[in-house]
Amino acid sequence: AAPVSEAAAGGTAAEEATTTGEEALAPGELSEDHKLLLRCCKPLLQSRNSGVVHAVAALYFYLAPREELPRVTRALVFAMRASPHSQEVILKTLCTMVRVAPELFIPFFQHFFVGANDSSAVKAMKLEMLTHVVTEHNSGIMLKELQVYLRNPSLQFVVLTVRAIGRCAAQLPKMGSACVNSLLVLSSHPAEEVATEAVVVIRSLVQKHPAQNIGIVIRLLHRLDQLKANAARAAMVWLAAWEYGDPAADGTGDTPADKLMRIAPQVLRRVAANFANEDETTKLQLLNSCAKLVLKLPNDPTMPKLLEYTLSLAHYDQSYDLRDRARLLKALLLGTSNAGEGAGEAETTPSPLKQHALAVLLCSKPPPPLPSPNPSTSAATLGSLSHQVEHTVPGYVELPPHPEVLPPSDVRDQPLQQQATDGAARPRNVLQTGTEAQDFYAQDSSSSDSSDSDSSSGSDSGSGSESESEEGTSGSGSEEGADEDEDEDEDEDEDE
Repeated sequence: AAPVSEAAAGGTAAEEATTTGEEALAPGELSEDHKLLLRCCKPLLQSRNSGVVHAVAALYFYLAPREELPRVTRALVFAMRASPHSQEVILKTLCTMVRVAPELFIPFFQHFFVGANDSSAVKAMKLEMLTHVVTEHNSGIMLKELQVYLRNPSLQFVVLTVRAIGRCAAQLPKMGSACVNSLLVLSSHPAEEVATEAVVVIRSLVQKHPAQNIGIVIRLLHRLDQLKANAARAAMVWLAAWEYGDPAADGTGDTPADKLMRIAPQVLRRVAANFANEDETTKLQLLNSCAKLVLKLPNDPTMPKLLEYTLSLAHYDQSYDLRDRARLLKALLLGTSNAGEGAGEAETTPSPLKQHALAVLLCSKPPPPLPSPNPSTSAATLGSLSHQVEHTVPGYVELPPHPEVLPPSDVRDQPLQQQATDGAARPRNVLQTGTEAQDFYAQDSSSSDSSDSDSSSGSDSGSGSESESEEGTSGSGSEEGADEDEDEDEDEDEDE
């Protein structure tokens, strides 16, 4: 999936947008809610939590315009180097992003150089990143770095480096000769897996650029006896009968393909001489190559005899697949399905299968893809567990496609909840509005006042008792003054 941020604004979209109260957006224009989401998430790229940075990067990858992705790339690369514990998870995401937009990671290619303490998975993903960001400007530095990796004691890492060299040579033909020379040296490596991988990568490069690598194939054919790996020998036997982009080559001209056609029968004869000790894969390739050269070199008298000899040996082999292949080729080329009979006993009239021999054996085929250091096998959403483990886990939900019609913005509004009625219990975390909020704060204030008065009365109990005694004394004094006034009034009455 590529980062997409455009909304289709067709006639139907415009009509539906009008009915929902929204205006249709022009192609490439973002809605206000979309801009708000991206603007609010951008500061999170500076978070010290690598998980937060990873989640924001996935959001921008799917929803942001392409011109805003460089900042996300910078934040992800920094998070990869700053947190070694999450390095593998972030690299998994980077490997997916680099296949869509490799130009975003070219300025950071040195950050993907392999370290001595990296795990095997991290090394493979870093090599994958390097194969996508190689350019003419950094090819020299990249090739020197890869040649250093070839001296690593880990054979598994050396095999992955060989694959990375092959992919770099396929992307940049200018550095192809240097890469192929390095692979040619590795074809004689004492480790079988390294030598096999080098020959397989050379075969893939030859299929992509046949005219430029025929000389390398001729050198490898002369060194066939030095190749001990079964897969490497099978690859060289297959290369001996390939047309190298020139189907008209029959060994009579002066082109490199014709020169190879003259060498090929001798190479196949040397392999057939050791037929009993060869691996089953090499035997199958030998049968196929002999059948192809019989059709390509009709004037060569040795090829029909070599084909008859190999078919006879395959008829008594222990492998079921090899015996079945021998019967098929016998029916295609000699008109009979009995692989043990000689060529002189074959049917004189061509069989229906024999009429289609050219179409079956010499059909055009696309070149196979070059092996990758870390091939991707999952198209799950970035940041999901399915993307990390490369298979769909239970509960995984795919990312929905972008809508063609702009949804209304009112679905994202959050209205205040209505007051609960009929004595229903209000759930927790429900917003209170209007009078309820005022009553709530009024109750808090009254309770706080009462608590303050209680505390003050408790603290000033001593002073309160003193004031009560003073009030009592003043009250008794006032009562005595009132009695004296009454006595004086009675004396005055008696005088009158």
